[in-house]
Amino acid sequence: MMREIISINEGLVELNGYLTSANVSEVQKNLEELIDQNSILTLDITKLKKLDSVGVFMLLILKRNAENFGKNIFIVAAENEVVLKAIEESGMQKILDAI
Repeated sequence: MMREIISINEGLVELNGYLTSANVSEVQKNLEELIDQNSILTLDITKLKKLDSVGVFMLLILKRNAENFGKNIFIVAAENEVVLKAIEESGMQKILDAI
């Protein structure tokens, strides 16, 4: 399960732990609340230990929905093999703004 979503600075959110079908709804709700409060949000998924295709799809939907409301989400993952593999296997590399 997702243990914590840490807001490091205004507009910067770091996800830790797991982002899978088991907790994607809870995480999405928390992130949507943060998006409502910020016009630009940077989502750092580097420290995720597990990410499945449902989690990747949620990130894509979250990003598209935010853009529809004139907001920007930047998703970054620095050299996390688990995260990069899940994104690659889902065929959604375009959700990442920086690696």
